[in-house]
Amino acid sequence: MDQKYEIYVKREPFSGSHPLIEVENISPTFQKQEIEIMRFALVVAVLMGAMPNLVWADEMLRLKLSMDEFGNCTMSVESTEEPLAEATEFKGDMVKSSRLPKSTIQKDQDGLVRLLHNFAEPDEFDVLFADVLGRSQNVRLDQRFKALTLTSTKGDDAHTTYAYRFKPPFTVAYDRYPLADNTILLSVISLGTPEDALYVNLFSLDRSDDSSAKLGAFWIETKPNGQQNRTQLIDPFEFKLDEGVSKTFRLPLPNAKIETPCFLSFKGKSSQHSVQEISGLLIEGQVMPLFRIGFDERRGVIFAKQIIKGSQAEKVGIQVGDLVLSINGEKPVNVQQAIALLGKTVIGETATFEIERAGKTSTISIKSE
Repeated sequence: MDQKYEIYVKREPFSGSHPLIEVENISPTFQKQEIEIMRFALVVAVLMGAMPNLVWADEMLRLKLSMDEFGNCTMSVESTEEPLAEATEFKGDMVKSSRLPKSTIQKDQDGLVRLLHNFAEPDEFDVLFADVLGRSQNVRLDQRFKALTLTSTKGDDAHTTYAYRFKPPFTVAYDRYPLADNTILLSVISLGTPEDALYVNLFSLDRSDDSSAKLGAFWIETKPNGQQNRTQLIDPFEFKLDEGVSKTFRLPLPNAKIETPCFLSFKGKSSQHSVQEISGLLIEGQVMPLFRIGFDERRGVIFAKQIIKGSQAEKVGIQVGDLVLSINGEKPVNVQQAIALLGKTVIGETATFEIERAGKTSTISIKSE
């Protein structure tokens, strides 16, 4: 006779059958084999639950957001099997980076940059995701899932901020595994500071054959007194994943060019047993290079206050306390201008610093990454 069994992992049945021999009529050796068969079935079921993307994710759920210089946006969501590298067309020369040796970096003749990160073979987490707007919480690069994983054993929120800043026009695209039910993934574009930000809300509803999700977008503006104004840009609506969706909207800003650099953050809200996974991330636009120098100002003098360990700035010899006399031939009058002058440097090109240390001046060049 056959004994049938069913094991449910996240409401997905794992079932099968195997020959059953009456225990009292067999030897202890065969009893042990019977136990091992059941144990193997349980192990398979646990692996299915622990590694959902390897078992279930035959398609990616791709979200792509494009913004021009005036705050006009186009957002799309689609199910796809194509590589993330084909999400947009981009022609440019390859750029090598000692800090991002596993990422694909390209630069075109207009100085626009494309960064492509594959989280199946990622660079260091602390290089990709710096605590620019707050330390990352409940987020990690998971080698088992080969993804950026947003989760928590306690069901807490997860959030992280991408290290690079970029200016419009830009495109942000990422692929996520459409696996977990009742999870919210927020893509946040902050313009200069966390006070003014675009929130794109993607809510997973189910994993049935006719699966669907909800999409929405809103703008949050924080006043000096701390009061927040929320403007709904796209009312949350449901759509079928196999059909996809594309929406256009405009940020509630003056019709003038956006000059402030943007930050990208991911925020995840999920139940205790849900895992949100992002398999890859693509950024195209005027990407600000990473120099890893923190500036400060005293009585009109700009100086290096912090040098990140392992950065290009540290390697070429810039030290904490060095006075910054000029950047690329221009004298910064405040910290904001020093950052802006560095931001004009295109990834792969060189920034030149004139510094003063202990009464002596010198010129130092740093290749931007």
